[in-house]
Amino acid sequence: MKTLFNDTGTDQYYFIDEWNMCLVNNGGDLGRGDCIGRTFFVYFITEDIKYLQAIIQNWAWNKNGVVGCRHPEHDDLADMSRDHLMYTVLTLKLGVKWGHVSQEYFQGFLNCIKWRLTKTTTMRGLWTFVKLAITGNAFQRWLYYIIQIPIIWGSLKWNTILQNKADMGYPGHHEDYIPTQPEDLTKRQNKLRDLLYPAYALHGLIWELAFLPNSWWKHRMSNVILNYKYFDWYNLHMRLILGDCVSREEIRNYKPMTGWRPSTELGWTGRRGCRYLKEDESEENALDVLVLYELAQLSEK
Repeated sequence: MKTLFNDTGTDQYYFIDEWNMCLVNNGGDLGRGDCIGRTFFVYFITEDIKYLQAIIQNWAWNKNGVVGCRHPEHDDLADMSRDHLMYTVLTLKLGVKWGHVSQEYFQGFLNCIKWRLTKTTTMRGLWTFVKLAITGNAFQRWLYYIIQIPIIWGSLKWNTILQNKADMGYPGHHEDYIPTQPEDLTKRQNKLRDLLYPAYALHGLIWELAFLPNSWWKHRMSNVILNYKYFDWYNLHMRLILGDCVSREEIRNYKPMTGWRPSTELGWTGRRGCRYLKEDESEENALDVLVLYELAQLSEK
């Protein structure tokens, strides 16, 4: 195992429930709606097969193929977004690499969710990644980038236009972060924020890149994102995946936060509230920090 993660206590902000899913102590439903992504990250840093099994248990068969729910205690077997599908695919891809599942199982599972991945334009983009993950051949790699590079270039250009109009500055550093609520913005600014290509979608796309081999195409797509005028340079996770240089001092100074900091922006464009974790909440299982350390180690290899 690569990193230890306390799976017994429930007093930390990030904790493991009886289903081996990663939840958060934030009140309400404890983050069950987003726990597949968090559980993937725990699997990523620990290489513990029980977290792969925990994610697989959220999927079931029906007449269409495979359908899923966000947590074993949820009843809705159709309540899976693109992100949940993507994190499941990445989990299985890691499982193949680490010998926890066979390539045949991986391919069979993905073929069974094809019906779900061809319904919308955004889902079709994920389907090109899925086919590339299955085959790994040069044509599928070319097809993936030919589709995704224009989409991400256009989306970020769109964001630049909207953010220029709103004139609300750049994503902030976590040291200077003050949460911005809708009531803190004008009606026009709120409308423009709702039209933005969201940070969580960009985060998901970058994690797809993390699982693709180095190539001219990958470098080109990374540069498109890094050259985005309003790129969040304080998002160390994304910078490491994109191949940017991140200093050891920046990594040491990173503080654990709520709201899954890597997939949001600290500024008016962020749609999610974040705060620093208190010391007694993050003595163990500071998941965003542990993922950052793992990415930093991988970038040095």
